Amino acid sequence: QTNRVLVQSLAETATPGADFVGVNEELVFLPGEGVKSVPLVVLRDDLTEGNEALRILTTYEPDIAVAGPTNLTVQI
Repeated sequence: QTNRVLVQSLAETATPGADFVGVNEELVFLPGEGVKSVPLVVLRDDLTEGNEALRILTTYEPDIAVAGPTNLTVQI
């Protein structure tokens, strides 16, 4: 059975397009697949600022077993 997982980035104090490249990607898991990667691209700017945060959220079909967090905060 094929399963789908949606991975999205949500801005908190970091700004998409200025601090990071936003993520909105659907991952398709074929039978036998258990791991996928989604790159998070952090952008360099010339501003002097402290740490900024964004959230990574995953949503998935109800019958998928997920090992690990489905909502996490990333400091950049």
